[in-house]
Amino acid sequence: MITTSLIEQPITPQIILPNTQLSSMEVAKDDLLEVFFRRPDAFAHFFFPHILKAPSSRFHFLLYKIIKAINESSYASNIAIAAPRGNAKTQIMCLILPLWCAAFRTKKFLTIISQTTRHAINALESIKHELLTNSRLQEFFPEICGVGKTWRKDEIELLTTGMRMVALGSGKQIRGMQKYGGERPDLCLLDDLESDETVRTKARREDLEEWLMKGVLGMAGVAGSEQKMDTIICGTIIHPHSILSKLINPVLYPSWEQYKFQAVYKFSKSQLWRDWEKLYINAETPDRKTIAFEFFQKHKDAMLEGTEVLWPQGDPYYNLMMYKIDNGVRAFYSEKQCQPVDPSSTLFNTEKIIYFTLDSINIRELIIYGSLDAASGDAKKRGDLTSISTIGKDPKTGIIYVLDIKAGEEITPSMAIQYVKQMHYLYGYRKFGIDSDGLKLLKDFFAKEIPDLRLTAYDLRLQKRKRIDRLEPIISNGFLRIQRNQYELISELTFYPKSDYDDVLDGLEIAVRLAGQRGYRLLTY
Repeated sequence: MITTSLIEQPITPQIILPNTQLSSMEVAKDDLLEVFFRRPDAFAHFFFPHILKAPSSRFHFLLYKIIKAINESSYASNIAIAAPRGNAKTQIMCLILPLWCAAFRTKKFLTIISQTTRHAINALESIKHELLTNSRLQEFFPEICGVGKTWRKDEIELLTTGMRMVALGSGKQIRGMQKYGGERPDLCLLDDLESDETVRTKARREDLEEWLMKGVLGMAGVAGSEQKMDTIICGTIIHPHSILSKLINPVLYPSWEQYKFQAVYKFSKSQLWRDWEKLYINAETPDRKTIAFEFFQKHKDAMLEGTEVLWPQGDPYYNLMMYKIDNGVRAFYSEKQCQPVDPSSTLFNTEKIIYFTLDSINIRELIIYGSLDAASGDAKKRGDLTSISTIGKDPKTGIIYVLDIKAGEEITPSMAIQYVKQMHYLYGYRKFGIDSDGLKLLKDFFAKEIPDLRLTAYDLRLQKRKRIDRLEPIISNGFLRIQRNQYELISELTFYPKSDYDDVLDGLEIAVRLAGQRGYRLLTY
């Protein structure tokens, strides 16, 4: 068991070795090897300075202490760690720790499992690259370097030691690899196991949990066997009911060791951040980010007073505040705070909405886009609205103006097409978006009624809530502006995600994505 006290006062690595040829150093090689074995953090910073360019955080020290502790323990360990995205967890857990195990022969059979096979293979490719190119590894541990006996994209076996490493994707068949040369895996590393797809529904979450408990942990064999398998799962909590969220809950999994880290532990109370935010999101100022940073530099001490972050050198407070604005509150709390549910009850801050009137803008200077989000089936029974959105984007500033919103349960497909026709002749759409299923049904009708309308189909596999969430930062930052008479849109913005409807927001997101707003990607034509 690794107690919390071990990570509250991390040891600063005393790496005093110069970046010179090792043969010219007076320090005995055996002494260095002893240091590197006792101190995985020293091993990491000495052999991988090209990867670890910032001092370690408490989170990193925990990983180093864990790999040492499980080596010294005669009991199998199951460890779950929630950590912010962008904190070098993959580089340390799936590259440096496996190579430490290989160098000191503490493990014989290691599996790396990620959300997809491709992600896991990429991790194994990084290990292979270091074994072939890292000159320090080659001088200290020549027996593990070079092309091994097995050297496939998803599996390697080291040349002299025979240590085996296998890459797998989550949910994949693993029965065929449960034994190797009479040995079962003795270390299983699960990195960012979950994806948006695997947490989308309760059924998918339960399937993945069952696969983890029966398949992955089942590789350890029967309880009480002489050989043990240590399991470390580390990732970012992307859903309140995800596997990782459950695993770090001592009530649900009391036998697991559990750790949770956040990017920010103490936020600034300075009002100067409000002034900074106004500068940062000022759409009328082309060099707004430079001006905002200069403001921060001038008031840095006051703005950082009382703050505490997990990794000051690698993920500083200023960068985190930029991330919060650029990606939105919900993404910040999920990706950086491991709190996928925002503490506030609604997503959109209505105080940040910027309103405009049609007579305050020059519509002729705007590029016009539109979208149709058609209700499927019996709209009244499903509680869906058909929504038609018309927006105009200023090509100079990137600001998007919501020119018109038409929504209702009573709107039939023919009524929708006639309304789109009316808006097209009024504004002239450059592009008009509709989901791929709707386009299949209505394409011929559009071609007959509005032959010059350029239709674009979108694949909406990304769940609705995640699509709508992407509107939050551009609304909060003033790049998406609305009119005060767009009551259905305002209602959804005010109460989302607890609003009665969210179809207007969903349709608006299609139009905004069509306009090429930053962070949006065209999926299909």
